[in-house]
Amino acid sequence: MYTLEQIIKTWHECYGEDMTEEYAGFLDSLQARGYSDDKKDKQVKEDIWYGMTRWHIDDVKSLAPKWTDEKCHEFMERHSRRFQDRMVELGWEVLDIYVAEDINEVITIK
Repeated sequence: MYTLEQIIKTWHECYGEDMTEEYAGFLDSLQARGYSDDKKDKQVKEDIWYGMTRWHIDDVKSLAPKWTDEKCHEFMERHSRRFQDRMVELGWEVLDIYVAEDINEVITIK
């Protein structure tokens, strides 16, 4: 489980964005569910994050081994928003498939 402070920090590290400006409504929603900036407060147990993904220049180098570290960094910076958007899209597709499979399994069993 993560504190709101950890979520904001991780978001900034992964996407280079200030979540407090870009996603203020989302943060308000998290706070309403029990997340807090105060480390003493604990978030609601049901609000746990799953499926966090991070990419490194070594991942790029595995596909383009002749590229320099600088070129890999430039590539990742230039495409980071696209990665983020596409991972969210694919994540929803996968989530939809697995939920549908589980729903069908429950229906079939009954």
